[in-house]
Amino acid sequence: MTVELSELSLHLGDFIKKAEAGEHVVIRDGGKNVAELHPPAKGELRPFGIDKGKFEVTDAFFEPLPDEMLRAYYGDDEDDNLAPRSP
Repeated sequence: MTVELSELSLHLGDFIKKAEAGEHVVIRDGGKNVAELHPPAKGELRPFGIDKGKFEVTDAFFEPLPDEMLRAYYGDDEDDNLAPRSP
């Protein structure tokens, strides 16, 4: 089933009940698919700690990244001192 965002906002509870019943709802805004509403995947949750002991996070993980990597991510603006940019 497909529904426009404006219709969804007026009857959200009804569409959630449809999803709970197993129906897949595609949400459109301005003629474009923007989201989907569906029931959660069936299955059991993975147990906590299932991968314990299978890998190790070394101290190197917490070291600062090299300047080249920071420039590749944040850009080449030297005035920023390679600090993260606020959104």
